Amino acid sequence: MPYSYEPNPETSAKAYGRDLRVSPKHSYEIANAIRGLPLAEAILLLKEVVNLRRPIPFRRYRKKVPHRHGPYEAGRFPKKASMAFLKLLREVAHNARYKGLDPATMYISHVSAYRGRVIRGWMPRAFGRATPWNEQTTNVEIVIENMSETKLKEYENKVEKWREIINDFLETKLHEFVKK
Repeated sequence: MPYSYEPNPETSAKAYGRDLRVSPKHSYEIANAIRGLPLAEAILLLKEVVNLRRPIPFRRYRKKVPHRHGPYEAGRFPKKASMAFLKLLREVAHNARYKGLDPATMYISHVSAYRGRVIRGWMPRAFGRATPWNEQTTNVEIVIENMSETKLKEYENKVEKWREIINDFLETKLHEFVKK
């Protein structure tokens, strides 16, 4: 599938998750929450979501979603979708390293989550009937690009810390990293 955004290939890296078995609505809200963040900050945000410390604000799909303690609006803790996004962030960071780029100085320039194909299923019912029991899938695309010089000067005291976070993220298993 083609990406909906084509960046400069020399200064960017990208990853695509196709037919992920996660909620499209949760994925949409996570995508909006991490768009524009530095890569390390997005990793830390999703780690806190999985550990139920920080909610993802739900802005579109928020009917009957409660407010959370603190400065947050209506929000939830979509753990399964956050783990899928962490796997994609790991892939895109590895792709950046493979191209010779430094993931610590990159930000998420494009992230898109949209509905994938429907996996058809059936639930047997009484009297020989059946009810559709379908599963939604999600397609997610992530593109990271190098920060501009002005952004790097703004974040120059955080880059070393981000480098340590990303190195730890790439070297440990995902479930071990989340539990730390």
